[in-house]
Amino acid sequence: MRIQFVCLPLLVLSAALLSAALLSKHVSIKSRYDKFKKQHIYKEMTANMCDEVMRERKINPIKTKKCKKINTFIKADEQTVRSICVSEGEPYGAMTKSRQGFDVVVCIRKTKKGIMRIPFACLLLFSATVLSQDASITPRYRKFIEQHVNGRMSENRCDSVIGSRRISKTNSNECKETNTFIQATTNHIKAICEQAGEPYGDMTKSLQPFPIIVCTLKNQQGRLPNCQYRGQARTRRIAIRCEQGFPVHFERDIIHFEN
Repeated sequence: MRIQFVCLPLLVLSAALLSAALLSKHVSIKSRYDKFKKQHIYKEMTANMCDEVMRERKINPIKTKKCKKINTFIKADEQTVRSICVSEGEPYGAMTKSRQGFDVVVCIRKTKKGIMRIPFACLLLFSATVLSQDASITPRYRKFIEQHVNGRMSENRCDSVIGSRRISKTNSNECKETNTFIQATTNHIKAICEQAGEPYGDMTKSLQPFPIIVCTLKNQQGRLPNCQYRGQARTRRIAIRCEQGFPVHFERDIIHFEN
């Protein structure tokens, strides 16, 4: 939305107030996310470390020095936990539920008898606000995953997967001429934007090859849901466009490299 002002001083003042509001919101989310990490993420946590870690991280009820009755530690790295808010979770009321089980350690305070520690695996629920990712990146990252990531993809599933995910040319029901699926997890692909990739013009190229399925349209001029494809398995290094550490899609297929 574009807003025009007649008075330049008002424009400057409004822009300053808007910037301050956005900064305040970002700082608020970051501080809550930092608190969430401190209280609940510890990959090396074990059942006999509750006393030590709770004391070291000063985890207690808000604005008190009393011992917290219960606290759960997720035994995973920060990026894996964050992925629940992006691609590895599903809606659960106002929360987001992990699709896979996680190992956790639950520390429960017992009056006069110390703390009881219970390690087990469970599904996790998170508020999506812990993710401070730019709102403009999230839908493009989700679209990238929907169109190009399927760890269980095979050559004979092009029609069913493209149909069920309703993958088509942008803003139309026309069948895409080609669509490529990467047979890997979202974390492995996201790693290309970090330590597992190298610059390639304005793209990022994977250091290692990935198994992929390339679906090529057979019935030209076809439209959803009647798109028919021929699948071909390949192993290629791939190039993706990364923004803010996330792979995004820009209306073209992923580039392939011959080994």
